[in-house]
Amino acid sequence: MKVINFFEPGDAALLHALQNPRVNIAGIRRADLRTDLGVFSQSRLSRHLRRLRDLGVIKRAAVTDRY
Repeated sequence: MKVINFFEPGDAALLHALQNPRVNIAGIRRADLRTDLGVFSQSRLSRHLRRLRDLGVIKRAAVTDRY
């Protein structure tokens, strides 16, 4: 499994987008992140979110499609 590289621009941008205060209140969907991270394709963003979920950085909210 690939680890998080804080110096890679893509990983840094994703982690920065997840630190937005609105994410802590209502959660975030992949579609919401897509507007903030235009450099990622939909499939690449899904793979990154899956990797973060496997590492335990984010957690899926029950009965929703939000993290």
